[in-house]
Amino acid sequence: NPLIPGFNPDPSIVRVGQDYYLATSTFEYLPGIPIYHSTNLLNWDLIGHVVTRPGQLQVDGVPTAGGAWAPTIRYHDGLFYLAVTDAMGRGTLVFSATNPAGPWSDGVLTEVPGIDPDLAWDIDGNCYITYSGLILKGEEFGTHKGIQQVKVDLATGKNLSPVKDLWSGSGLMFPEAPH
Repeated sequence: NPLIPGFNPDPSIVRVGQDYYLATSTFEYLPGIPIYHSTNLLNWDLIGHVVTRPGQLQVDGVPTAGGAWAPTIRYHDGLFYLAVTDAMGRGTLVFSATNPAGPWSDGVLTEVPGIDPDLAWDIDGNCYITYSGLILKGEEFGTHKGIQQVKVDLATGKNLSPVKDLWSGSGLMFPEAPH
């Protein structure tokens, strides 16, 4: 049985205390990136959406299946974070909120050039985004650089370290979904 029936691809989940929060892809459809809540992993309630305002995603003019791809929801130091690829739109964005039901920020555009971003913090509080290095814009469109990672300033979206190559794949289809 699916965790949440219906159109809910690419689920990402975070536990905060006794509560679970789940986010899914919505591609070019708005409102975007639903947030579900559960206390038992069986019963889920839709409590809000991350994308509720024009400009949070650049979905006007993106081809079908562009838009919000594979969000990752995390909780760190009292804030909820959601990293997502706005495919063929703005790029990799990180949204934040004090309440997972919203409202969510307008999103910080990062310098991460790939898809399927995952967020993690080290013991010193540094944030890292690990992602699949599929290039969706420019001269390198369609090029895949494997699984990569970079330290990011979430306030500005700027990279704080060089991009590190982690894994180039098995030789078959390129690797995705590093979390």
